[in-house]
Amino acid sequence: MRGGRKVQITITVDAGILEYAERLVAAGKAASVTAVFNDAVTEKHITDQRAGSAARTRPAGRPRPGGRDDAAREPPTD
Repeated sequence: MRGGRKVQITITVDAGILEYAERLVAAGKAASVTAVFNDAVTEKHITDQRAGSAARTRPAGRPRPGGRDDAAREPPTD
């Protein structure tokens, strides 16, 4: 994923999240606000891939503890 083709997009984020990203840049912990968001989405992508891989290796009928399957069985709390 790193170093590949870049595509410009426009996103809308919460003001506090943008401020946090800007603070990371100002503190030298990130190269740019773009890098902060790219790193965050990359991390989410990696996490999702690992979760998908674990789901594919789990025996059929054995939901992941605390996963969506558990939540689907719980009654709504309205």
